[in-house]
Amino acid sequence: MGALRFFGDVFMKKLVIFDLGDVCVRIYVERCNETWLRLAGRELMGDGVFDVEAGHRHERGEIAGAELWEALRGSLGLDLTDDQWKEGWNSIFGNE
Repeated sequence: MGALRFFGDVFMKKLVIFDLGDVCVRIYVERCNETWLRLAGRELMGDGVFDVEAGHRHERGEIAGAELWEALRGSLGLDLTDDQWKEGWNSIFGNE
């Protein structure tokens, strides 16, 4: 029955929402870098560049978060734990 699933007396549907322009969820990309720099004890990013290819591979589900964090350790030059990377990544959502 497609995405319709039966659990006990309740039918559940899967819902996927694509928000391509801050319509449903406000995104603050700058918070990500600010959080990572704070956790790394640095004020400036330096010469590091976000590994776009690793980011795209993660978005497509080709690599897990841990693999993305490892790629970013190298490309951004920030020595953070996986949990710290995740904290920065998730900081983009929220109120002003």
